[in-house]
Amino acid sequence: MFYHSSRDITYTILIWLTIAIGIYVFISSLWIKGFSDVLALLLITPVTVLLVWIWFHTGYYVKKDKLILQSGPLKEAIDIQRIRKITKEKNILVAATLSVTRLNIQYGEYGFTYASPEREVEFLQELLQQNPDIQIDERLLSSKTH
Repeated sequence: MFYHSSRDITYTILIWLTIAIGIYVFISSLWIKGFSDVLALLLITPVTVLLVWIWFHTGYYVKKDKLILQSGPLKEAIDIQRIRKITKEKNILVAATLSVTRLNIQYGEYGFTYASPEREVEFLQELLQQNPDIQIDERLLSSKTH
């Protein structure tokens, strides 16, 4: 099952403002300046493409025994049986999320990652079906908090 990342206003503004600046630089380099800003074009175009890719392809797959986190071209796979604990927190660290409010997924001895699925309760229930030993605050499984 695939779960899209939830998106909050912070990331929406940050990403789309950067994309808009990238598009402006691209258009002005091509049509206004006539390729005179080739360096700007070479720098901003890949960044803009990457941000669009991240915006439209950030999400989480629960497949068989794996949790696969994808953010644009980046992927991380975690064995669901290794997940120990899931908590909710607010954090601005770079991760495979498009929201400041996210789930902290602890696995193995010291591993952790973040996810912010739109259908959070369904996501957690699916993980629990595969690994009922995951410690999850019961409030996260209640739809009243969403």
